[in-house]
Amino acid sequence: MKGNPKIKAKDIAQELGVSPATVSLALNDKPGVNPDTKRRIRDYVNSLESGGDPAIYGGTVLLVTYAGLRRPERPENRTLFNISYVEISRMIQRARMELKLHYTYSPEELLELFDTAGRTALGLIINADEMPPEALGLLDRCPVPLVAYAGDLTGNRWDVVNFHNAKAVREGLAHLTEKGHRDIVYMMNTYTIHNFTARRRTFLDFAREHSWDPAVCMVETGQYSETVCKAAIPYLRDRPVLPDAIFAENYIVSIGLAKAIQSLGLRVPEDISVIGIDSIPESVQMPYDLTHFRVPHVARSRLVAELLLQRIRGAGDRPATELFLNIDFVAGGSVGQKQQ
Repeated sequence: MKGNPKIKAKDIAQELGVSPATVSLALNDKPGVNPDTKRRIRDYVNSLESGGDPAIYGGTVLLVTYAGLRRPERPENRTLFNISYVEISRMIQRARMELKLHYTYSPEELLELFDTAGRTALGLIINADEMPPEALGLLDRCPVPLVAYAGDLTGNRWDVVNFHNAKAVREGLAHLTEKGHRDIVYMMNTYTIHNFTARRRTFLDFAREHSWDPAVCMVETGQYSETVCKAAIPYLRDRPVLPDAIFAENYIVSIGLAKAIQSLGLRVPEDISVIGIDSIPESVQMPYDLTHFRVPHVARSRLVAELLLQRIRGAGDRPATELFLNIDFVAGGSVGQKQQ
């Protein structure tokens, strides 16, 4: 354009999917062009003139959820995950790319999506929390840069970002035992995802190390807060002796458990101590200040997007990376000292 006659308006228009007239108006700061389109055109030209890689401007990134369990979605299940999607979308759009959402339900559908991605996308982010091993083994066949969150690192070409579930569970159990609690019950959801599996595995390891009976100290509750409450009420009411403490697997269990405790007239932490993983959404009123581990959903989303952008911009040859984010301990008022 003005500073570089080798850059042709028609070439810019073809790359960005706009008309040459729109390019001309934008670069000459004339009216009649959407501000976002004008900014996108200017960013593209600036990248060309500075010797950067213009290929990412106007490109597409796929955000894929592998939903093999086909479970129905409820608002309370989507709250924190929507936060993650918003952060990924913000970062991708800031890089002047479009984010498209997809769901896949089988390894075959995943391979079909990879074929589409090879022709239409610059990169792919996948929620691998529910992916079985046979599906994880396919991720190296994705023809474009890929970053997964949750799941295990089984490939050689893609990155994965996880929460440090094992560290959080061990720290939580150590905190309870330091307070004198020995009869500790782990309340879990009725479905299985990667993060929950990692937490359960760590609890079982800790239980065996302390000679606890796993059959006694692991209790399945429900998928939603209402079903957790319905399962927890008879469990706590009919148990010969109340457990010293309960470890709640995630915030849905924490919410349902709180409703059960309140309906039974139990006091926290005087009658029973409670500790959980994940913060309670601000829209939920709890009868006590929950001691919990704050899961960095937004930080993970930001890191996932950053890793993918690095891959797209030329870091595709570096080794596959697995990163674990710390889950911070937040001391509330729901864990007390066990009276001997």
